[in-house]
Amino acid sequence: MEQAGPFERLRGLDNQALTLRLFENINSFHAVPRLRQKLAKIAFAEFESQVPHAMERDVAYLLSGLNLMLGLALSTRDHPGLARELGEFLRRCDSNGLSIHHFLTRSAKDWADIRPKYQESSRAELGRELTKCFPALEVETADLCAGYLLAKALARLVPPFSFHDESHSRSVMALRAQPDLSWNLCAGPADALATVETHFPEIAWRKGCRSRSLSLVGVRLLSQFSPKTASVLKQALGQLDHISTSLVQNRRRTLHTAFFSEMDASLFKFNLHHHATLAGTLCDLFALDLETFRSGYPGLSGFVEEEMRQETNR
Repeated sequence: MEQAGPFERLRGLDNQALTLRLFENINSFHAVPRLRQKLAKIAFAEFESQVPHAMERDVAYLLSGLNLMLGLALSTRDHPGLARELGEFLRRCDSNGLSIHHFLTRSAKDWADIRPKYQESSRAELGRELTKCFPALEVETADLCAGYLLAKALARLVPPFSFHDESHSRSVMALRAQPDLSWNLCAGPADALATVETHFPEIAWRKGCRSRSLSLVGVRLLSQFSPKTASVLKQALGQLDHISTSLVQNRRRTLHTAFFSEMDASLFKFNLHHHATLAGTLCDLFALDLETFRSGYPGLSGFVEEEMRQETNR
């Protein structure tokens, strides 16, 4: 749409920043029942010819998000090119593997179902976005990380909505640390850390993206997880330089920890035995590999997330 149209009042921000705000608005409509009830009442037939493969709900959420940003109700009568514009954007979202319904339901289009043209362009663009967030990251490493994250459904790109006529608009990175977590839109490096540190702990993302060695230690919790158990783990980790993930599987709770020196790993084992004995908590150390570490949730959140899911499913 031309800048002199309904989006003229949104001057001052580029399409990437405005697309980020658009999806935040869409998420607010989905997350709050009171707002969800106010979704735009759309005669979908007006759009169907332009968006033959889109879900009606996608159009409703998209238009509602735009209306919230503009403070007015967009209509095809006042803006004849609106249906075409919405249809083009939704097609681009689907081509990149993250339509609005995917974004809202923690899902994604299978990587194998995305045409090679979009697979290659997504990998190249995601790699560029990673190097913009982490300037010290080598281009080849960024490309490898991008390919891994895309194939594992941990990353997708949200194409920019054409609020303004820009010669080149950057997409918005959508990342998540695990496939069943919600999508996190990245406005800056901090938004990407949970994902990249979980899956690439061998890269010092916070300190110049240099390579580092890992000493992996796994802990199986044999006692019921409780505040006392959490305290034991935190005391054992102390001020040691580490990154942790955790996993709940078949009611078995495990903590996965990557240390960056063998000395810290040995000290953790000693501390854990000491504090667990004092607290009467049963723990069992086991051999850990990088693949298992990657399967966990960031920090201790895996335990909390699992408990919440179990309560929801009851």
